[in-house]
Amino acid sequence: MLPRFLAARAGEALDAALQRAILDLAWRIEELLHWFAQADAVLAAAIASPLTRAELGLGPLPDSPPPRLDP
Repeated sequence: MLPRFLAARAGEALDAALQRAILDLAWRIEELLHWFAQADAVLAAAIASPLTRAELGLGPLPDSPPPRLDP
């Protein structure tokens, strides 16, 4: 993302507005990386200790498959 952003602005003067835009993009990338890491931790915990249908308040699975919906 950052290389494309910079390539699109090749030749532009590196003024204060462009510097702020670069910093803003870098902060957004850092925030995304942070949330992706948090999602990995949640996924790892869910895989390590999955919930049962009963714990989720769901009934047992039906014995037969659901009816097929033809278009």
